[in-house]
Amino acid sequence: MANKKFYDDFYRAFYNKYSSYDELPDYYIESKTQVANHLFSFIKKKNDILSIGCGIGLIEQKLSELLEENKALNVQNNKIVNKQKIVAIEPSISTIQWIDSDSVEVVHGLYPGDIDKKIKFDFVYAILIDYVLNNTEYLLLLKNIVKSGTREVYFSVTIDSPLTIVNKLKEYSLLLLCAFGIKSCGQLWGYLRTVEEHKLLFQAAGFQTISIGRYSDGQYYIHAKL
Repeated sequence: MANKKFYDDFYRAFYNKYSSYDELPDYYIESKTQVANHLFSFIKKKNDILSIGCGIGLIEQKLSELLEENKALNVQNNKIVNKQKIVAIEPSISTIQWIDSDSVEVVHGLYPGDIDKKIKFDFVYAILIDYVLNNTEYLLLLKNIVKSGTREVYFSVTIDSPLTIVNKLKEYSLLLLCAFGIKSCGQLWGYLRTVEEHKLLFQAAGFQTISIGRYSDGQYYIHAKL
């Protein structure tokens, strides 16, 4: 399984190749922008927001820009403006280098141990972190969110698609070659779950209302409330 050192090395190479969000591939920016726009519809009236495992922080940057635009519009229309803040936590110290926003606070560490327990978050979201967690870790994360007092979450998740017969044969052949030491199995990237497996974990954590949807690029999201 990829560990912290793996990701530190990965991001070191990443930042040697790219120097700003604008240099990233168009398809990647478009995908993350789509997620940010959808997320914004849930957080635009929230005050304290937590992002778990924010990676390079592109979604946080996009969300902060949307929140600033919304704030300016409310001021223009003489509406009450609340102080909104995103706390973004990420284990890798080499990850977040490009965020430029007063409304985003970056914390290097792990949830929940490195988060200020005095803050009661109105909303928690996580983008594609499920694949690094086994079922025990995944359920514990969800239970810790519930325990903290947060009642609404949003997870963008990886979904396991049924393999074709040909792909199954290829996979079994690779596993057999690995077992005999003929071929390297490579780096385990993470875990895949079906939609139902994700749903069962959210239910086990205590979430009562669970909505599952897809973006136009096929990626799935889960929006859940207690």
